[in-house]
Amino acid sequence: MKLTNKLNYLAFFVFVLICFIICGNTGIIAFANTLNVGNITNMDVEVRKVEMFDYFVDCMNQIYATNVKRGNIRALEDFAGNKYTLVECIPQGYLIYNNSSGNVIEYSATSSSPYLKKTGTILYGGPSFFVYKNNNVYNHIITEQQYSEEQVQILTTSSNTLYQESCNNPNNDVLSYINKGEVSNVINVDQTGKLVTNASTRASFSYVSNYDFFTNLSGTNLSGESGYRMGYVSGGYCGFIGANILLAYYGVHRDANYLNGYNIIAQDVNGVYRITNTSLTNRIINMGVNYYNYNLGSGTIASQISTYVEKHFELKGINKPCYYKLVPTATRVKNYIVANIPVELFALLHDPRESDTSIRTEHAIVVYGCCTNSGNALSRFGFMTHYGWEGYTQVAINTTSDINGWFGSMMTFEET
Repeated sequence: MKLTNKLNYLAFFVFVLICFIICGNTGIIAFANTLNVGNITNMDVEVRKVEMFDYFVDCMNQIYATNVKRGNIRALEDFAGNKYTLVECIPQGYLIYNNSSGNVIEYSATSSSPYLKKTGTILYGGPSFFVYKNNNVYNHIITEQQYSEEQVQILTTSSNTLYQESCNNPNNDVLSYINKGEVSNVINVDQTGKLVTNASTRASFSYVSNYDFFTNLSGTNLSGESGYRMGYVSGGYCGFIGANILLAYYGVHRDANYLNGYNIIAQDVNGVYRITNTSLTNRIINMGVNYYNYNLGSGTIASQISTYVEKHFELKGINKPCYYKLVPTATRVKNYIVANIPVELFALLHDPRESDTSIRTEHAIVVYGCCTNSGNALSRFGFMTHYGWEGYTQVAINTTSDINGWFGSMMTFEET
């Protein structure tokens, strides 16, 4: 046991003794309940949990080549009341941890916590679904989208699904250490008592070529407009934004014909590519509106976006295909990344056959990297993604099973 832990325990007992003298047994029980430690065993668990969070942050630093530190540890719930923990890092970074399964659901060492400085009721609906409840109104923290009662019910149902999937595939290495203090061939301790990952099980990621194109698509323009460099259009158009990002990547690094007729790419003084305007995003939106009766602002799935992009190709004389798949497995998405094919991935928080598109609850992201060594306790079936928002260009999401409730559909411009 570390010397600092022993000193902490000594201080704890001294304080409990004072509480006993001043308040009696009632005071001790109240104090223990406040700390969530009813006895010394529970206190051990709380200490080891914090040590595990520090270990997760160290793993993040290995993946991102950063040096962030653990900051605030905050309680977080999903829409069904299931318990998570939010760890906010300094100067930026965050991770979201399932308390029951031992799995980290998503993390980033380069993005700020989406809940930073938010007080009151904060809710988690799975990767990219960061919600704030105020006066019984539910709003997405990043996009400010307001959710209807029907959408809140969808998020409640999907929260239970995602939570249970994670619990059905627990991270036993993590839970064994937190609950029992047991180490494993994945998680071990060094001579100072610090948790470390064996070199052979450190997470490693495989990326598509020129993946820095995606990581650099963030920022604001000179007028302060957010979404600069990615063709962002507000109002619930994430599927179109993701398609725009993929088209820009292919136009720069694969074949200029993908951008035929659209001058949306420029390089800054450092040679970094950026998307300079929203014309192509709006073009794809217009394809949906003018030819397929798309309801502005409603949620989309991969088959729709693929159809709209193909109509754009047809009218521009671009001889390129689009492919889409419903409910892809994590292995299938990984196979595309390993084959050097980035993917637009659509969350599935509703029945894709739902005819009322106004209540669809989804978010589309671009996947450009995957974890090729999932032995690390932080990354299991991990994917590196661009969320389509300013500042969220390198967010890792973890799935705990090959078939999962978040992967709804996907679109690509190539087949494996």
